[in-house]
Amino acid sequence: MTVTALQPLKRAPARTQVSRPGVGGFMRMTQDKTTTCRRLSATDPSLVLITAGRKIVHLKNAAPVIVEAGSAVALPTGWEFDITNEVQANGQYRALAIYFDQAILPATVLPQTKAITTVTELGRSKSGLAQAMDVAAAALADDALPVDIAAHRMRELLLWIQAQGLSMVRPRTQSLLQDLRKLLATDPSAKWTTTQLASELAMSEATLRRKLAKLGTTLTDITIDVRMTSALAMLQTSEDTITSIAMAVGYDSPSRFALRFRDRFGVSPSDFRRG
Repeated sequence: MTVTALQPLKRAPARTQVSRPGVGGFMRMTQDKTTTCRRLSATDPSLVLITAGRKIVHLKNAAPVIVEAGSAVALPTGWEFDITNEVQANGQYRALAIYFDQAILPATVLPQTKAITTVTELGRSKSGLAQAMDVAAAALADDALPVDIAAHRMRELLLWIQAQGLSMVRPRTQSLLQDLRKLLATDPSAKWTTTQLASELAMSEATLRRKLAKLGTTLTDITIDVRMTSALAMLQTSEDTITSIAMAVGYDSPSRFALRFRDRFGVSPSDFRRG
């Protein structure tokens, strides 16, 4: 890989979202207003590098994790948290988030390292992690690059993490809620039925309903949550209008979408983008 391969990434829009099945994806996020979003979770293990402003991750029964510009944070799956993205003095928050398909993560913790099992601030890295994240993003965005090479660039990120004595590993188990969220996120606008989802998850409809009832939730609640989380990502990573985003996540009515979004995150879609 030559240096010229990074040039398109430098000219990339401030908001970008790219995904490659079996490898992972990335999002370049930009906000012009300080906002706090409630009840977020990482569907896939992720790394987030703050390039302007700062991120505050609020955890239950623990001190908040504060990530300054130039620093990165690792977000494992299985946690729910509130996140505040603060704009900097000139009025902007920017970040690069890279998420890993679990297939490329090691199954066990490597010797001399500690597994990342909670939100972990990696600090202002002098090791080259930030540059490696840019290289990985460029590889993910290059459709002409073989998938094995893109996966190799992603694994380089895991090596940089290991150099800090940490390991990002594949979760031993995936909860039903995580499975459902990932499945629904493949098409947030679709009108999924319990029958369809049960078939995809290789269980009976009755079993799925019983498990959801035991978890104290419903398919409707999970669907709304996935749609709102998907809309949040679109607002951060695209220049699409709020109306088009509403339609992309299954809402024909922008006003109903706005009400759902405010109820979920505590801020309206327009206020989220407004500088």
